[in-house]
Amino acid sequence: MKLYKDFIASTPEEHRDKLVCASNADLDADTSLDPATKGKLKTQRCRLRRFLSNTAWQQAEAIETIDAVIRMKDRVLNLAAHWGEEPLYQAELDKALKLVSRLERVLT
Repeated sequence: MKLYKDFIASTPEEHRDKLVCASNADLDADTSLDPATKGKLKTQRCRLRRFLSNTAWQQAEAIETIDAVIRMKDRVLNLAAHWGEEPLYQAELDKALKLVSRLERVLT
């Protein structure tokens, strides 16, 4: 998820296909790489292209949303965390409801 958070989440959908070269011509032309290394790099590029596909992108977004819901659930439902503290504010509950709505959207 670090890759998703640090590099990909801020990239607009219409620019995702520009993150990775469309062809392997640059690798084929690079004389400093041996054939085995070129093969490994081509395989990794292919995997990264698949990750950036819509399905993988949606899966990463769903995972991120589920993580956020779990964190919020732990905050809202953990009574021990609230003992002696101010009660939950409406804003926290609204945020939790928005996360659940987002989760419903990414899972459908």
